[in-house]
Amino acid sequence: MTQEVTLEKRGDITVVYINRPDRKNAMSQTMWHGLDACLDELADSSARAVVITGQGESFCTGMDLQFDNPMIATFQQAISEKDADIARTLLYELRGILAKVETLPMPTIAAINGLAYGGGAELTLACDMRVMEKEATLSFSETRLGLMPDLGGTVRLIELLGHGRAMDLMCTARDISAEEGLQLGLINRVAIKGGALQTALDLATKIATNGPLAIREIKSVALAMRQRQAAMDTETEAAVRCILSDDSVEGIMAFLRKRPPDFKGTA
Repeated sequence: MTQEVTLEKRGDITVVYINRPDRKNAMSQTMWHGLDACLDELADSSARAVVITGQGESFCTGMDLQFDNPMIATFQQAISEKDADIARTLLYELRGILAKVETLPMPTIAAINGLAYGGGAELTLACDMRVMEKEATLSFSETRLGLMPDLGGTVRLIELLGHGRAMDLMCTARDISAEEGLQLGLINRVAIKGGALQTALDLATKIATNGPLAIREIKSVALAMRQRQAAMDTETEAAVRCILSDDSVEGIMAFLRKRPPDFKGTA
């Protein structure tokens, strides 16, 4: 386990902290590995509920696109060599980690305490429930970079909100407020500023007072209803095509140079 992801046990509840506040909790390779290790520990734990949140003023702003993130070198190699296998392997690895979040045997709650963009927004979808501070912002922002939600997010969002609403949020990549998220059914509770963690803990405590076997069995039934491997694989192949496109190069360079992208829609 690394210091970029830490666990805190609060009685029957375990809190997972993403701990890169200096980078707005953007996802580095070390962070992903730390999250993976935490999830393996939680899968065998007696926790009755798990809360995932970010340290500082952000929940998680998606993949860290700075060049000191080793995953970016892998990404660049896939693009420069037009190697679908490299991109596919990376996506399956990261998708597998979010699948571990989703398949934990106990209920999981995302406490969205600030920005939740891209992969960070997808992480919230892998949780069973979401609590969001009134001033926080959530966005499926990948299309701004010429990419798409590629860690299961496309499938999960359509499952959660239905086709039309999910398409709106993904294709516009617009910012979603807590109030709109609650109205759409994306968010379960709205918290005051600085209150996401406490609101999530209150919800987790209420869950933890009920029969633990019954709660875990409810979770197992909920997971059994999700027969969507083919859709997930289709998402991955679509995402690989986006990654290898000229648009992804343009989108990422525009983001790093803080200028509007000039997309051509070409592979």
